[in-house]
Amino acid sequence: LSPGQKQRIAFARLFYHCPSFAVLDECTNGVSQDVERSLYHRCQKMNIAIFSISHKMEHKLYHDIELHVKGDSEGSWSVTECSELQGKVIRSSSTVKHIRGSARDSRIQYERHVWYIE
Repeated sequence: LSPGQKQRIAFARLFYHCPSFAVLDECTNGVSQDVERSLYHRCQKMNIAIFSISHKMEHKLYHDIELHVKGDSEGSWSVTECSELQGKVIRSSSTVKHIRGSARDSRIQYERHVWYIE
C-alpha cells in the first residue's frame, strides 16, 4: 500500500471507532488537499476533537488553537488562535522566519471558504 492509502485506512479506522478525541501525527502527508479537507471535515461532523502534530501550516485552517513548542533549552511554548471566521470565510495566517540569509519575516495567509455554518 502507498503512504496515502495507509493514511486513508487509518482514518477509516478512526471513523469506525469514533473516539471523543484523536492525536494525529503527520497524518495527511500522503493525501491530496481535497482529501485532507474532507477527512478533517468528517472529524468535525463526528465531534472528534483533533490534536494534530504537523509541520504543515495549512492545518491551522482545521484547528482553533495552536500549541507551539519552541524546542529551546528552557522548554518554552506559546498558545495562539489559529484562525478567525469573517462572514463565510475562515482566515488563518502564519509567520515564516527566515533562519539563513535574511533577518526578515514573511507572512503567509491561507483562506478556506465555508459554504455553510452550523
